[in-house]
Amino acid sequence: MKKAYVIWILPQVAKKRDGHVNRINSKLENISGSTIERLESYDKGEQIMIFLNKDHDIKDKYEDSD
Repeated sequence: MKKAYVIWILPQVAKKRDGHVNRINSKLENISGSTIERLESYDKGEQIMIFLNKDHDIKDKYEDSD
């Protein structure tokens, strides 16, 4: 299995998110037992979110994205 990357480009966001870039990845939490997996074994997905458009008014409606 190969690692997959998902890139989200969000062109119409609220001003408070303008210019932000977020990364979401996997984290292992061992609840019971003592087996610790290597990061390479389970970290197969990562998401990048890019927030754009500092001039967007969230009151405006865009039929293609609302």
